[in-house]
Amino acid sequence: MKTIKLFLLLLLLSSYASAQTLLFKGKVIDRFQKKPVPFATIGIKGKSLGTVAGENGEFQFSVPATAVSDEEQIVVSCVGYKNVAVPVSAFIGGQ
Repeated sequence: MKTIKLFLLLLLLSSYASAQTLLFKGKVIDRFQKKPVPFATIGIKGKSLGTVAGENGEFQFSVPATAVSDEEQIVVSCVGYKNVAVPVSAFIGGQ
């Protein structure tokens, strides 16, 4: 198994609050090769909220604003990579 960690392209990774909904979108890339990681799983830790990235590593999913707090984590996982957890607070309000 590779020990390469996944890296989230924070430039594209953001959330938007709209009508009580949070929209998470971004792109999962290999930290060292700088290439998209296709079909990575992105979700809220411990909850069944999330999605799977497309062939180009891009993803987008929305959740009710009341379903998550800024203390929770978004977890990115993919076969052959170590999981990466990013605090929801990194997305909310701070692009």
